[in-house]
Parts: sequence; structure tokens; C-alpha cells
Amino acid sequence: MSESDQKALEVIASSSQRFGLKLYKILRENPGNVFFSPTSLEVVLALAHMGAKGKTAEEILAGLELPNDANLVKSGYNAIMKSLRSTGDMTLEIANKVYSEQTFSVEQEFQLVAEKSFLAAAENVNFIGNPEGSRVVMNSWVEKQTHDKIKDLFGKGDITPDTKMVLINAVYFKGKWKHQFDPSKTSKEPFYITASQTKEVDMMHIKKKFGYLELEDLKAKLLVMPYIGDSMFMVILLPNEVDGLQEMEKKLHSINIADLMKRADHVEVEVTLPRFKIETTIDLVEPLQKLGVRSMFDPEFADFSGISKEKGLYVSKVVQKAFIEVNEEGSEAAAATGLAIMLCSLVIPPVPEVFRADHSFIFFLMNGVTLSALFQGLVTFSD
Repeated sequence: MSESDQKALEVIASSSQRFGLKLYKILRENPGNVFFSPTSLEVVLALAHMGAKGKTAEEILAGLELPNDANLVKSGYNAIMKSLRSTGDMTLEIANKVYSEQTFSVEQEFQLVAEKSFLAAAENVNFIGNPEGSRVVMNSWVEKQTHDKIKDLFGKGDITPDTKMVLINAVYFKGKWKHQFDPSKTSKEPFYITASQTKEVDMMHIKKKFGYLELEDLKAKLLVMPYIGDSMFMVILLPNEVDGLQEMEKKLHSINIADLMKRADHVEVEVTLPRFKIETTIDLVEPLQKLGVRSMFDPEFADFSGISKEKGLYVSKVVQKAFIEVNEEGSEAAAATGLAIMLCSLVIPPVPEVFRADHSFIFFLMNGVTLSALFQGLVTFSD
């Protein structure tokens, strides 16, 4: 990777974390578990931005916290698309697709950017004559890209004869822990939903060397658990107190996960972690509007003249479905967003650190190459 591409990647990764934490804060307004892919949403919005003009373009940039430098943004996302690849040890796939109404005239420059910078395949479909058939085609593509984990990204009625273009990103990860949990040590134990309310869950146990860091400012601990291949990591932020989640969340904006990963000491840790599975469907129109991205949803004010010279183009829907399962062997995670239009210093303490995730915690699935969070979530067991 060239030096300029590396710099672009770092800028995008930094923007990505800020955007992910802002979006997390909004999604947290609803009770229960949280799980989403900041990367999947960003890629789709960044691609839409390439065809946006005026206020529409400005709002998308500001919402994503991206610099006003189209070449840098293109280089950064191109580097991400090329970096997120499977190895012999794990499966990691990211794909973009642009579906256009077959009679719709798309600007050649936008087509080139989508294809070259975002590696997006293009396909013409018959939205006007067969919106339901087009919906089935798009959902099938998503299902295939996510190994059957994300089904029916678009529901009945989402695609109409008025649909002109649909931008889709799908991301999928499946990896085994570098240090796997012994299933025979998994047992039913209480998980604290609140200080006084518990729920019995399957708790996994392991004692190994992991990246570990105590964060005094956040009153929390950080754990870095590698997957085989050392290119993907689960990073867990655990409040010190059973009811310390909200206090920790107030200070999330002040941290940089990639920096904390580098600072973590490689020490022996007794880890207790619940098995969990989360599936979410998120309508992202309102959260994006709360982040200041408004014009693109307004038929009167949206300006996508870089996509097509046809008047009245606007975004009618942004939806993401996401899935994660974490068990003794490892993790499997997938997300799809549709937009219709390492470890250092060997310090060995005499007593192992204890990391007992028996209360609400935040987690990130980090890619070691891009240093960005492919997935982000909150485990509460409260729903």
C-alpha cells in the first residue's frame, strides 16, 4: 500500500470511529442490545456522496465526519475495500452493488467512481415493470454475500415503480478465536441486567494472555481478543461497576479504540464472557437526520445531479440488517446496508488480571489492517 493510500486509510478510520460512536449514542436511545456495522453504512453513504452536490453533499460529509477532499475519500474507501479480504484463517468479505432502473440514465463519472474506487458491481433491473421481482433479486444477492445470514433486507413495499437506484453494501466475517474457550467450562451463571436484576446465561471461561488495559477515566477495563491470523480482534469495554455503563458511555467520545489497542499490555487474564447472539434491523433515516443528514431525504431539496440529470432524485430509505453470534469457537457476524435511491510490552504480573463480563459491555470487531470497527455493539440481555 502506498504512503498516500495509508494516510487516506488512517483518515477514514479515524472518521469512522467518531461516526460509529455518534451513531451508537443515537441507537442507544432505544432499550436492549445494540449491533450495527459502521463500515457498511459509511461505504454506502460515501458512495452516495460521490453523486451528491451542494448542501446534500455537505451534510453527508459532515455526518460522516469526512474531510472535504473527494480524492482522499475515494482513496481511503478503495483501500478499505481492498484490505478487507479473507485469509486462510478466517472469512472476511465486503461487497458493494449498484442496482439501477434499466431506463434510468446514470452519469458516466458516477459509474466509474462506483466501479473503480468502491469496487461496486452494477446491474440494471426493471423497477418500473417488476418492482417485486427486483426486490427478490437484490435480497438474493445480499443473502449470498452474507452466507445466508441476512435475509429480506428489503421488505415488501420497500421497492416501488418509482425506485430509480439502490446502493447496497454487505459485509461478512467468520473467524475462530486464537485462544478458544473450552466448552466443558461453560456454565449457567447470572448476568446483571441492572444492579438488582439478573438473568441466567451461558458463561464461557478462559485464562490466557490477552491485550488488557485499565482505563481510569472511563472507570472501565479493555480486553483485546485476537482471532486466528491476528488480523481481526474483538475489543471489549467493560465498566468496573455493574451499573457503570451510562457513566462510561458519557466519555466514549474521548477515546480512540485503535490507540487503546496499541497501548494494551499482553498479560494473563481470567476471562468470563457470555455466549451471545444478536440480530437487528435498523431504519437509519431518523438517526441520520439526527446527525444532520437531512437534505438527501427531501424530494424538494435533495441534489444528486452527480448521479443523474433527472430531477427529483432523493433517498427514500436507508436500512441495515446485522447479525452476530459469539461462542466458544469464535464469532460470525454479518451486516448489509441498503440505500434506496498490535499488542505490546510483555508484562507478567504474579496474579492474572480478572475480566468478568457479567454485566453490560460494549464491543467492537476491529480489523487490524484498516484499524476500523467493522461491527460495534452493546450486550445487555435486557430484551
